[in-house]
Amino acid sequence: MEFMTQEATEFFASQAPKGPNALVRAMRALIRMIIPVLALMGVFIWADFGVGQPITLFDGLFLANQPQLQPSQWLTNGHFLVALTFLVLNLTNRRYGAAYATAQVTLAWLILGGLVYYYFVVSEQSFMERQLPSVRISVSFVLALLTAQYLSISIFDWTRGRPWWRAPLYSAIWGTAIFCFIFYPSAKYGVDQPWISQMLSHFVLMILMSFLMLVPYFLARPVVKPLPGFGGA
Repeated sequence: MEFMTQEATEFFASQAPKGPNALVRAMRALIRMIIPVLALMGVFIWADFGVGQPITLFDGLFLANQPQLQPSQWLTNGHFLVALTFLVLNLTNRRYGAAYATAQVTLAWLILGGLVYYYFVVSEQSFMERQLPSVRISVSFVLALLTAQYLSISIFDWTRGRPWWRAPLYSAIWGTAIFCFIFYPSAKYGVDQPWISQMLSHFVLMILMSFLMLVPYFLARPVVKPLPGFGGA
């Protein structure tokens, strides 16, 4: 986490105004950051809406003789959409490098946090207007996903190159593992729920999503090409 925060700091420092063309470079850096940040925030918002949409497709595949443990009892579209965050980060990392992707994550979370603060504190909206997760679950989710995103960026950067699928697959799988094995124990340990089976089921399904995300990544490769200095097949 400290390493990735340092990378984000170095990125912003590298974009700081210097010389006569400082304003032009700063504007270019800002414009470049808009689409990646909006894409990541869009996935966050989409996943938030998906939390209320249970998935029944996998019922019967896991513990079919125990209906209370079926994935539809806890698995939602929001769980699946978490995998899209790694796809967005992988494409940014492929194009601009790890420092840029780190800045993307940092800015997206800061803006999202600011929006949440404004909505509930400044505009004085009631927390009772919608069913919100507990503080423990919310903190666990943010901590798990933020850690997974930062580390997946490093893994992509370490493994980028040939074959083309190695970096996006490894980063997504490790990101998924980090998310699941941080979120579920921290959010549900001690709770009267079969959280271990939920964690393992979610992990297996997210591994499947990691492979499926190779398809849009492959299709985007001709458009999202690495800038000079960044390797990648």
